[in-house]
Order: sequence, then C-alpha cells, then structure tokens
Amino acid sequence: MSQLVTVLAHLPSGIDGAPEFNGVGLNTQATANAFLQSIRFSVEPPANPGGGWFDDVYVCDTTGPAPWNTFLGVIRVETFFPTNNGAVAWVPLAGTNWQEVSEPNMDSNTTYNSTTVPAIDTFGHGSTVVNPITIFGVNVCSCARKNDVKNLQYRNKLTSGATSVNGVTATLATSFTYTNDQYITDPNTGLPWTTAGLNATIFGYERII
Repeated sequence: MSQLVTVLAHLPSGIDGAPEFNGVGLNTQATANAFLQSIRFSVEPPANPGGGWFDDVYVCDTTGPAPWNTFLGVIRVETFFPTNNGAVAWVPLAGTNWQEVSEPNMDSNTTYNSTTVPAIDTFGHGSTVVNPITIFGVNVCSCARKNDVKNLQYRNKLTSGATSVNGVTATLATSFTYTNDQYITDPNTGLPWTTAGLNATIFGYERII
C-alpha cells in the first residue's frame, strides 16, 4: 500500500523553456458525447523502436479561473512520500506506519497498515526540491482495500496549518483501489499554495466505518 502527495508547480526554468507541440481548436469529438475519455502519446518506429519517455504530462481545458484555464508553462510534478509518523492508530505489518506506505510503487500485500476499527493515520513528508514560482495544486492519493464482507468506508486526510480537510468518501472493494483528492488552493487560507504552507502539511487516511 502507498500514500503520497503530488504537487503540480511552475518552475523558474526547465528543458528548453518552451512546449514541444501545441494544438488549438482541434475537433476530437467522434460522437455526440462532449467529454474526454483518453489521451494517448506514441513514438513511431523506426525513429525510436524502444518507445519514448514523457515527463510531467498535464492536460488543461479553457474552463475555470486563471491560471488553470490555459497553458501553464514549464512545470514540474513533484511527489512526496511519508517520511515520519504524525498521529497513527493503524497497525503496521512490520516496522513503523510510515515505512509501510512510503513505497514509490504500490506493492499490494507486501507492506501495509491495517485496522479492524475506525482509525486515522497521518504522516509528515519532505520538502520541495526547488522553490516554485506557482503551485497549481496538490493531489492526495492513497491505495486501500478491505478483506471483509462488511461495507467499509475510507477517505484521505490533509492538514494545512489549523485546518484539516477530508477527501471524498470511498467504499472499499476487496481489490486495491486508488483514492485521489485534489486541492487547488490551500484549505487553511483559501489562497494559492505557498512553498512554506505546502512543506508544513501533513496527510494520511481514515477508516470511517
């Protein structure tokens, strides 16, 4: 099981400092349904028979307020994993709670925390590698499952300053399922995220019932 926070941030510089390609006003609607189902990238052989690498891909539309409704410029997606326990009540399989949910790739039943009753785990994390100009949003993600026939509910947690917020309530399945919650602004201030505010957050998860 893994727990992480992902940050989409605008950097002062980047590779070449410019987009590689751009498309405007493209008609991609193949049916009467006006929504997006998938975006695909490919590298055709023989130019690169081994495939291609893509770094920090994001998608924007023209809705909502600035700056999220247009091209964001050179950005970086940075991921934080737990580095220490906050307040923990779940039972680790081994070691300490934060160590059981800090793997970059979810490892299923190899490492995890569990609980038989409603309980909360929270964790601290490291700081941003660089100081971004703008933080466009924070995404809290975790992966969990149940091994019981009961209807179990679960949600992510985020604390910024004096404010704690709950993610969307999920009903757990018997297979591992990811839960994501996005925060465009800092819940503690209602304003855009600052580096100091982000670095001071704690995050975690809660079994509700």
